[in-house]
Amino acid sequence: MAESCPGSTHAKLSWLQVWYIRDDTYSLALA
Repeated sequence: MAESCPGSTHAKLSWLQVWYIRDDTYSLALA
């Protein structure tokens, strides 16, 4: 994923995934 997003690092994408996909937001998305 980092290779297909110029200017993004693996660390930044990992942080975004951890921040955005939490149990509460994921369960709301599935509802």
